[in-house]
Amino acid sequence: MTLDQLEILIAVVEQKSFLAASEAIHRSRPALSIAIKNLEEELGVPLFLRDKIRPRLTPQGKILYKEAQRIVNQTTHFKTLAKRLAGGMEPEITVVVNALCPLPAAMTVLHLFQSDHPFTQLNVNVEYGEKALELLLEGKADLVLTELKEEYRHLEAIPWKTIELIPVATPAHPLAAMERELQYEDIVGYTQIVVKGSTEDLRLTQFSKETFGHYLRVDDFYIQKQLLLSFFGWGFMPLHLIEEEIANGSLKPLLINGLKKRTAEISLIRRTDRPLGPQSKKIWGILC
Repeated sequence: MTLDQLEILIAVVEQKSFLAASEAIHRSRPALSIAIKNLEEELGVPLFLRDKIRPRLTPQGKILYKEAQRIVNQTTHFKTLAKRLAGGMEPEITVVVNALCPLPAAMTVLHLFQSDHPFTQLNVNVEYGEKALELLLEGKADLVLTELKEEYRHLEAIPWKTIELIPVATPAHPLAAMERELQYEDIVGYTQIVVKGSTEDLRLTQFSKETFGHYLRVDDFYIQKQLLLSFFGWGFMPLHLIEEEIANGSLKPLLINGLKKRTAEISLIRRTDRPLGPQSKKIWGILC
């Protein structure tokens, strides 16, 4: 059995005649008949009924025809993939996104890329704190969307989005109920909820040399928001993650005297000492 025989079987079925199939695949009609006959002899089952003017599949032929389609499609996929790999296509791309990022904006771009490049395995990881940058520096990521707080010799960074982080609490929390600008003395006795990995940036260490003593550390912003809504404490959250809650009044921004405005400058970052492949360049170009 050969791939050529399976392609002839498919052509005859789809064109509904040997003559039309011969014209479609540019082979003589006798050559097609011989190929089908040899295939039937090798398989040991008839593929077509011989009592009809037009070729019609036998019950066994219908099953084998579907299997022939699967095999030919897989072979075509295999050849296309090999050709693209030979042309420099990356078999796999890893993009790491800082959890501070507005994920829908990034995921929309990556989804469009994946739709246009189904042969490239796209891995998307969401990380907290400096982990995204660490993965890039370790060679475990091709592109990252994260903060870059210092210059690195072999990194190129393009500004992507500015994320605003604001302190909030549920309106029933004592801090929100004060209805005035809060002082250090007002806040020091209440629990601040922080996300692991972002603790250094999101704790209130901006008040001169003083820090707060009680923190509740959680794994991600989703858990943090649920705890804030459940009256567990107060904390900083990316504004884009709580716009709905602020609009409906379930979370209330806190005005804190002496607190500097907290923003995160997210950049699209790549390594310059490891040139991007053609597919990674496309993602870079779309996100820029």
